[in-house]
Amino acid sequence: MNLIKVGYSDISPFVERQLHGFLVSHFPVVKSDSCDYLICSVGQYGGTYNKFLKIDSPIRIFWTGENVIPDFNLFDYAFGFSPIVFSDRYFRCPNYVFYDSFKFLLEKRPTQELAIENKRFCNFIYSNSNCHPYRDNFFRRLSEYKRVDLAGGHLNNIGFRPEAAYSPRWEAGKLALQRQYKFSIAMENSSTLGYTTEKIVQALASGTIPIYWGNPEIANEFSPECFINCHDFITIDDVIDRVVEIDTNDQLYHSIVRKPFFDEQSIGPSLYSRLVSQFDYIFRQPIHSATRRNKYVWGAEYEMRAIMAHECLAGEGAC
Repeated sequence: MNLIKVGYSDISPFVERQLHGFLVSHFPVVKSDSCDYLICSVGQYGGTYNKFLKIDSPIRIFWTGENVIPDFNLFDYAFGFSPIVFSDRYFRCPNYVFYDSFKFLLEKRPTQELAIENKRFCNFIYSNSNCHPYRDNFFRRLSEYKRVDLAGGHLNNIGFRPEAAYSPRWEAGKLALQRQYKFSIAMENSSTLGYTTEKIVQALASGTIPIYWGNPEIANEFSPECFINCHDFITIDDVIDRVVEIDTNDQLYHSIVRKPFFDEQSIGPSLYSRLVSQFDYIFRQPIHSATRRNKYVWGAEYEMRAIMAHECLAGEGAC
């Protein structure tokens, strides 16, 4: 395989480090200002975005760690959360694939008895207040049963917090904190099919029981026996009844935390190798035949309108 020149745009430093580290470990990849493959994302929340539109690159690849669906009028290939099928142009890849906690889950579940006598009840570690109300509502309702420790920047009630999210020591610090608890509220900021982030992965890796809400099809990724799936219950009160049942029965608690992370239906164990295969497929094609997006007539018009909209919002052009 020839040298592969890639560039990055509208992507956070954390994700760029993860993705580029993955690519260089499997392919002869170098960063280049005159790239053949431009890897793009959604930009900074509340800040700049769509800068990729002004970067000349034969092949655009969309990668996201957020709950958005790619625009295939602007990208040749995409990696995201949604369980969509679009010929050879899309691969569903939850962002947790690069996390150390996910690598831990791929190892055999520890068999030793987990001491729970000195464990606190439940943690809630979030910095984002602009999320679906289910997450905060659940915390408040569960707090009526027992105190829930809030350790993030949002609603913090313990006086300290782990490293800032996505900093170099963030995950290790978060897992160290979660290990002190029996349960972790592991809920996404929104709920759509396929949107599974690192939250449930980190909770499982820390030896707690995740209380999960977000992707209604989460049981396709992890064994439904090792966590509490809010989507299996009609109301928040029903979920809390299940939490109380487990919390007050040590034998039941131990049986759940010893369950395997994956079952025969889980897609997780094959995710990494399939991701390598998808990038291999993209990179092995000659550049001229790897192009997928339409660059002519209405394809060009669509992109021009996107550029004009970006310039307007950025204050760089007429609106």
